[in-house]
Amino acid sequence: MTIERKTRQYEAIRAVLTEAKRPLLAQEILSLASVIVPKMSLATVYRNLKGLQANNLITSVLLPGQNPRYEIKTHTHHHHFQCRYCEQVFEVNLCPGGFESFMPEGFTVEDHELILYGECKECSAQKSEES
Repeated sequence: MTIERKTRQYEAIRAVLTEAKRPLLAQEILSLASVIVPKMSLATVYRNLKGLQANNLITSVLLPGQNPRYEIKTHTHHHHFQCRYCEQVFEVNLCPGGFESFMPEGFTVEDHELILYGECKECSAQKSEES
């Protein structure tokens, strides 16, 4: 564990991630944290994300072909859903499990990540309003 100076920027970024309830891109974090601490830079966001990760307070969510998103680290196993329209990522708090049943003989599952894709509630509502 590293000792991180808890600056206003650090606390703003941590608060944004805590309140978000979903993984955020660094640019999204910058936008939201800048409301709390104006004139924050993207470099400051990345420096503080690095410190938060080093202190095991956040984790990165890696989706194929995309920049990492960041979320508060929880001790519960969960997966993610990405909206194909707004591209936001949301937590899915259930896991179907049972992957061993369709693994080839002799294989052992040690870890997994499941990403679901579709349309989020807000995008679905917008599409309904436009119809």
